[in-house]
Amino acid sequence: MNSYERVMASLSLSKPDRTPVSFWFHWYNTFAGFGYQEYCKDGKKFARSHLAFLERFKVDYLKVTPDGNYMVEDWGCKLEWDEPRAHTKIVEYSVSSVEDWEALEPLNPNRCKMLSEQLVAAEILAEKIGKETPFIFTLFSPLTIAIKLAGSETVAAHIRSAKRPLLRGLRTISEFTIEFGEALLDQGATGIFYATQVATKDFLTYEQYDEFCSPFDMRILGALSQSDITVLHLHSEKRGDEIPFERIARYRVDALNWWDRGVKPSLPDAKKLYGNKFCLVGGLDHASTLHHGLSSEVRREALEAIRKGGPEGFMLGPGCTVAAGAKLENFEAAIEAASSSIVP
Repeated sequence: MNSYERVMASLSLSKPDRTPVSFWFHWYNTFAGFGYQEYCKDGKKFARSHLAFLERFKVDYLKVTPDGNYMVEDWGCKLEWDEPRAHTKIVEYSVSSVEDWEALEPLNPNRCKMLSEQLVAAEILAEKIGKETPFIFTLFSPLTIAIKLAGSETVAAHIRSAKRPLLRGLRTISEFTIEFGEALLDQGATGIFYATQVATKDFLTYEQYDEFCSPFDMRILGALSQSDITVLHLHSEKRGDEIPFERIARYRVDALNWWDRGVKPSLPDAKKLYGNKFCLVGGLDHASTLHHGLSSEVRREALEAIRKGGPEGFMLGPGCTVAAGAKLENFEAAIEAASSSIVP
């Protein structure tokens, strides 16, 4: 099997010839010698950086990773750039009042500075790697974007006291996300990595999730169902968190990715409950082992994950982006472990 066939077999819950493997981060720019900001704002440099990484590490699927705030700068948020950490911080929100949700208008991706460069990159990647290596672009859920536009405290307050304007804003964000996702797929992207940062139990009640998240998520995922690959990323940063998978059991996605080494459910528990419906992506602890552990520890962790998650319906990967400063030899160890996982 080639990488594309291997990944598609896993996504269809069939047995690949071996476990597919990848990892991702925001600092692809370092593989091509570009600064972080120029890489984020220039589609050609952005694509070249991902291709340079792919040349260095022969992963089976390429998760295209722009800056974490790339979907809100064109909406007026002001960013502070941290070059060494390959990171931005929002220093000025574009939404501060209830009325701002009402006034929010969908963006045209082709006319946006940051977003249009993603379309340039998608076209280049499609031309260079095509069907050889699947590549999936990052989209954020509407409520995740809303928090980036206004801040979590403002959004939490509006959930309690300004429901109707916030819902209108979320509809606007959804319309834009669908248009942008369709444009990425039209440019040749293999699929979508759909990320939500509001999946843990501590931010929303079940009722609030069903009102402010699920309808918009399912509309977007349904509209982008022509995608060859749809991975749902359930984000968490705090060890011990719990992600209620039952919230997203209805979602039309091929695969689930979460920090199985740091939060609940564990990989074996998720496999038992949802392994007959979703391909599971994870097994590598991006926050510790993969980032700064010993290569032998990475290999051991990878082989354990392959044993518990595979052989069918599993792809080896991190629970989230790997921070800058990671040990490159650990990536090689993960690839070697996956390469040795021949499925009889």
